[in-house]
Amino acid sequence: MGARLKQMSLFTESPALEAPAVDPEFVRRHLLHLLRLAETAERLPWSEAKTASWEKMFAELAADLPDGEALNASFQAELKRLRASA
Repeated sequence: MGARLKQMSLFTESPALEAPAVDPEFVRRHLLHLLRLAETAERLPWSEAKTASWEKMFAELAADLPDGEALNASFQAELKRLRASA
């Protein structure tokens, strides 16, 4: 009989994907843009659902920055001010 081909397994583990490197200055610029937007607003510039999403993402992104805690505290303070004025 002829040679048999070896069948590949369908369930082999794929190599782990590495997360792309994050440029902290790029992240900081975008967080500062969001913070300035909130600081200059008289009312929430986003829907409540979008605000909740930005609130969560802001905290997650700021956590990787050296001054992230201060940035996040400022953003939270602005959101509190905007929600109180609604």
